[in-house]
Amino acid sequence: MINYNNLMPTPNLNYISIAFCLNSYYTSLTYVSMTSILNSKDCNTYISFYLIIPRTFEDKNIGLLNSLYYQYDCFNITFIRMDEKYKKAFVSRYITTQAYYRFSLGELIPYLNKIIYLDCDTICFKDLTNFYNLNFKGKMILGQVIITNNNKKN
Repeated sequence: MINYNNLMPTPNLNYISIAFCLNSYYTSLTYVSMTSILNSKDCNTYISFYLIIPRTFEDKNIGLLNSLYYQYDCFNITFIRMDEKYKKAFVSRYITTQAYYRFSLGELIPYLNKIIYLDCDTICFKDLTNFYNLNFKGKMILGQVIITNNNKKN
C-alpha cells in the first residue's frame, strides 16, 4: 500500500472516501474523473481516494495520478496493489480482472465505515458530500447510476 498525503485532515472538513479499481489502460480516465471530483468539491471537503491497482501497475501511471498534488489540495491518494486473487476470474472484452476488485473493498480498507465506488469514466459536476451523507442502510459501499439526457428537446 502506497499512501501520499499532502494535507493532514482537520476537524472542520467534510470527509469523503472514494474508491476506483483500475489498470494501466484506465489511468487517463481515472485522472479525468479525479480531476472532475477535485474541481467540483467545496473548499471544506477533503477527499480520500483509494485506487485499487494490479501488481503490474506502472510507476509512470502512479506519477500521473500523483501529479494532481501540484494542482489541488485537501485530498490524498492511497494506492493499494492487489495480488493475484482474481487471476482465475472470468474476463471478457467488457469485464476486466479489476472489475472484481470492488468485491474486496471491505477487506482491503476495513477501517472505513463507508466508501463511494465510482467507475473510472465517471465525471462529477458538484460536490459529493450530500451523496456521501446518504443513508447507506448498514452497507459499506454505495453505488448509484445517474443518467442524464442532454438530447432533450426544449
